[in-house]
Amino acid sequence: MILSTHSVVGAGAAYAITGNPFVAFLVGFTSHFILDAIPHWEYTFSEKFSNLDFKSKSFWVDGSKIFLDFFVGFILVLLFLQGSFSVNYVIWAGFLGGVLPDAIQFIGFNPKLKPFFWFRTIHSKIHCQLNLLDQPISGALFQFVLIISVLLIF
Repeated sequence: MILSTHSVVGAGAAYAITGNPFVAFLVGFTSHFILDAIPHWEYTFSEKFSNLDFKSKSFWVDGSKIFLDFFVGFILVLLFLQGSFSVNYVIWAGFLGGVLPDAIQFIGFNPKLKPFFWFRTIHSKIHCQLNLLDQPISGALFQFVLIISVLLIF
């Protein structure tokens, strides 16, 4: 799944389930792995990105995709809050829990950082082996429908 899907589902599920920000974070965090276990589409990264080659153009192109995706999720969650930076810790904790596993995954590209590298290995094993990487339109459409459904339900 892409970050915007993880962020909206994490925030929406947390809001629906709990009023406690700590539990909301755990709900968002758990929702990340549930979504990753479902067959899905996601954008792929270049080898330069995986190797943290900050000097390569492809690293910055991939990084821009991630930033844009994160920003779209952030804006959608803001819209979920009716356009305000309302201090709703439950929603923001769910948002953070929903996207954090992918941030840890990024740090885990460096094998010298053993706990993060271990997490990356576990995270990769949870991902559904049946993916929609060769079907970007239907894969993105599925996630769009999922985001809209969550926003309408919660």
